[in-house]
Amino acid sequence: MLYRRLVFAWQFPAALVLPVWLFLGRGILSEGLGGQTVALVFLAPALAIAMLATAGIITARRSARTARAVSWQDAALLTAWHVAILALGIPLLPELWSNLAAAFVLMLGLAAFWFGVYELVTETRRRVRGLVANWEQQAARGGGDADPRVIVLEQGQSRDR
Repeated sequence: MLYRRLVFAWQFPAALVLPVWLFLGRGILSEGLGGQTVALVFLAPALAIAMLATAGIITARRSARTARAVSWQDAALLTAWHVAILALGIPLLPELWSNLAAAFVLMLGLAAFWFGVYELVTETRRRVRGLVANWEQQAARGGGDADPRVIVLEQGQSRDR
């Protein structure tokens, strides 16, 4: 649980720190200061936006917010993604390894984003279905005489299922 909470807390700072690391390591400290630096001027902010979007989607889940922790799958994907970004920022890697690391960063980023969307949709669907089932149950108990403008919530009922 501690590791999942650390990853949860690290998501937003990582969206700023890792693109800066990538820009400094690849763009400034590497020997080829040409087109690669110009490309990183555009790619580092795009990476930051992608990381912020992924962190926002993960944080949008109620389970992540209440526990202040990501799921184990999120933790694994985000850790792999962040390690790949760190590896890509090392200026001593040969060009072949840099290209492989860049492809790996892209694939892991897409996987983290779409897995976060999947978990958000699944969790939201489950909560809405529970809410609808609760409403149907209350409507069945209420009978035909009840005023349709009044919603009765009994104490002790849980809002989440």
